[in-house]
Amino acid sequence: MKRMWVGIDPGRSSGAMAWTDGHLEGAMPFGKLGDDPTSFAVAYFGFLRKLRDSYPDHDFRCCLERVWASPPRDPTHCRKCKAKLPEGHLVCSRCRSDNAHQMGAQTMFTFGQNFGHLEMGLIACGIPYRLVIPRAWQSPFDLLSKKRESTTEKKNRHKARAMEYFTEMKVTHAIADSLLIAEYCRRTWRME
Repeated sequence: MKRMWVGIDPGRSSGAMAWTDGHLEGAMPFGKLGDDPTSFAVAYFGFLRKLRDSYPDHDFRCCLERVWASPPRDPTHCRKCKAKLPEGHLVCSRCRSDNAHQMGAQTMFTFGQNFGHLEMGLIACGIPYRLVIPRAWQSPFDLLSKKRESTTEKKNRHKARAMEYFTEMKVTHAIADSLLIAEYCRRTWRME
């Protein structure tokens, strides 16, 4: 049986990639779907269903990145400098530049909602999947975060690493992580 590896990065500007034997079989950048959760869910489910229908002889395996959000102990003050926060924020503007990966409450909620849509789509399409934390899939590619590294620098490192493995395709920042997650899936998930 042929194998289909799917990698999904749940960020809004990320995407889902499916490949087999080194060939990209399907790509869905999420950034082009807009902010409407219904449109996002319908388009994503259609993508998975089309993959399943187009490749009925393939054995699918998927890794979906799982990010745990830790709520602040004191939601009224910044975690780092303890300054008073505007409502709905977890980090003050002074610390945000040093710690850009921290999300506000609304962003965290939207991220969780997107994650739920992604997981539901896999379940509905009958695609076996595993949840992987960023540290797990980034470690084999030597992509763990570095101190004082900006988001742009980190994304550039991830894109460069994806380009090393996927030389035949145009790798963008939007799809780099999902490609690497699919490669991690291929390496770690042994077929029964």
